[in-house]
Amino acid sequence: MRILALLFTFLFLSLSAAAQAQLKVADAENGEPLENVLIRHQQSGQQQYTDSLGLAPVPWKLPAEVIIYLPNYSSRQLLLPDSGHLPTILLYPLSGQLPEVVVQAYEQHRSILEVPGSIQHLAPREIGRFDQTSLLASVNVVPGVRLEQRSPGSYRVSIRGSSIRAPFGVRNVKIYWNGIPFTEPGGDTQLNFLDLVNIDQIEIIKGPAGSLYGAGTGGALLLDTETDAARTEAGYLGGSYGLQRVYAKVQTGEPANRYGVRVAHQQTDGYRNHSAFSRTVAQLNTEHQLDEHRQLELNLLYTNLFYQIPGGLNPEQYQEDPRQARPGSAEKNASINYDVLISGLSHEWEYGDWRNQTTLYSYLHYFDHPFNTDYKKENTLAGGGRTIFQYGFDWGRSSTTLTAGAEYQLQQRSALNFDNEEGLPDTLNFSDEILSSQYLFFAQAEVELPQQWLLTAGLSYNRLRYEIDRLYSRNGFGADDGPIVFEPALAARIGASKVFRPEVSLHGSISQGFSPPGLDEVRTNEGSLNTTLAPEQGWNYELGIRGHLLNHRLYYDLITFWFNLNQTIVSYQDASGVVLFRNTGSTLQQGVELWLDYLLLQPESGFLEELRFRQSYTYHRFLYQEYARNGQSFEGKYIPGVAPHTLASSISLNSRVGLNLQADWQYVADIPLNDANIVFAESYHLLKMKLGYQLPLKEFSAEVFAGADNLLNEVYSLGNDTNPQYGERYFQPAAARSFFAGIRLQF
Repeated sequence: MRILALLFTFLFLSLSAAAQAQLKVADAENGEPLENVLIRHQQSGQQQYTDSLGLAPVPWKLPAEVIIYLPNYSSRQLLLPDSGHLPTILLYPLSGQLPEVVVQAYEQHRSILEVPGSIQHLAPREIGRFDQTSLLASVNVVPGVRLEQRSPGSYRVSIRGSSIRAPFGVRNVKIYWNGIPFTEPGGDTQLNFLDLVNIDQIEIIKGPAGSLYGAGTGGALLLDTETDAARTEAGYLGGSYGLQRVYAKVQTGEPANRYGVRVAHQQTDGYRNHSAFSRTVAQLNTEHQLDEHRQLELNLLYTNLFYQIPGGLNPEQYQEDPRQARPGSAEKNASINYDVLISGLSHEWEYGDWRNQTTLYSYLHYFDHPFNTDYKKENTLAGGGRTIFQYGFDWGRSSTTLTAGAEYQLQQRSALNFDNEEGLPDTLNFSDEILSSQYLFFAQAEVELPQQWLLTAGLSYNRLRYEIDRLYSRNGFGADDGPIVFEPALAARIGASKVFRPEVSLHGSISQGFSPPGLDEVRTNEGSLNTTLAPEQGWNYELGIRGHLLNHRLYYDLITFWFNLNQTIVSYQDASGVVLFRNTGSTLQQGVELWLDYLLLQPESGFLEELRFRQSYTYHRFLYQEYARNGQSFEGKYIPGVAPHTLASSISLNSRVGLNLQADWQYVADIPLNDANIVFAESYHLLKMKLGYQLPLKEFSAEVFAGADNLLNEVYSLGNDTNPQYGERYFQPAAARSFFAGIRLQF
């Protein structure tokens, strides 16, 4: 019924969008509007040209056959349909060069060659290149980054090993969506609230980014929904293990007033027993140009999320039948249920050398979570805001930009914990009212010097506070008197870059990272309050070189880093399987990350339109320096949960007859799973492929595609559990070989 409802919604929105007739031409690589594009009416020979927004009037009677041409781009000949809403025309560059990448990270809005930092940009074309069910395929080719999926819908993001303290969800990584702080005050992020339909562009900041984004030693993710192009798109996908996905999105309106609606539903029975998943999302986004100086943006997101938790397996169960669930998971109905409503309002103004962007947001969510050991129910109300001021001025031969701002988050949660009686809440164990607040103030100076030198320096002041009011405790666990307040923390960052000719840049940075314990780390599932946990703190040193070779056909990015982290927080499990946390002294985290993007071929004519190759390599050497437990020293041991070597390759082939091929291969080395480095997850190779065909239709664009994941049928675990105290339940098996097929329509 949800799929039918979404299809009816899509048809209604399509009819509504048809009321506006406009033609827009954009760059297929980056979505930017193209100016001075020639549009020639075949019958009369009359011509029109696009303006700076990529828009052109269409004075001819429709339907009309036109030729669209711009030097150094592929030309198009097509029939404009008899409709008030004309499709956005995408032209591919024929320059034989990779497009320039401009990043927003650290509020610098510069070419990636100039930015002193480790940043990866994922354009719309690179997101959801395969089955479009998750970010796995897009993110896991990025060096130093690993997206894990313990079961469908249960994601864990690791940037340079940041997931070592995250048994579930996302921790130690700050995430923003359309400028809205998506990470809770305590540091947890539910990335599974978002579908790919809500994400068009991603920037990944690797390493401590606290000088501008607050707590988190792993880095930050900046997720954005684009509203520029007027278009209508819909698609359906089906696959193995009961996979179904349907989505629709409509972008319409004038440049001064843009409107967008996006809806999606995805479901699967899951590869393992008791691993079904269902998610429905609906998003409304609008942009309004109030005047030449001011812009207003609204984002609303509703998510209904459900997924079952099959649980971890011990080595014998893993080898015997990786599809089985942990004993008791089905009987206890171990699962996650969320209803979430998020709203955000952003106002941006620019007057002369001054600029400000202010975002206010709120979210409500209801959480229902039966698990093998207990049953949790929570209601959360949260809100906050973020404001950024920028002022730019010239000082002699130098150009300076000053950035300053603040962010505040307040969260109120009512949390109940029950016994689990065959999947239903039974006796109440404890009940809490929790108030979490976090704020940060930040400032940054950026100085552009002659000879293409760029210097940056930033500093933030951060404070986190929990107030836990224990209303009832069955087992005697009580809350300490007074709030739990962590000492204010300063996070500093300095960086420098130098661009050489031809197109080579060197950059280095020193940054301070810190991360206080999250709410679920302080308030544990068995009822105790772990007030002895100390925040993680450390310094990161980074040096890199990036640039272009072969006439901008090859882009390379090589980074090396050294991160010394003190009071590192890691997870372990007690006898009943409850996840607990402890500080482990200090750790040394070193690594090398390499990214290559090579445009092998892009001929101006012939069968082949483009052949592109991407390669990444990650080397991580993460060791305990000072850590002893129960009289045993783990000094020099590898930190569990981090692969020392990861290699990923991807190839994209597009032809002028409409055929396209995507293929990815990934190798992950053995991963230690306990502090003593006795148990390892074995290395594995993943191979996935997708073949698509662009149908030769005139009135709209249609692509049919089919593909396969895990073609080598590897048995592997994508999201291992570390340090289980009893039961040895280390493994969360991923799906075996699977297939999918679907269709995508663009109007």
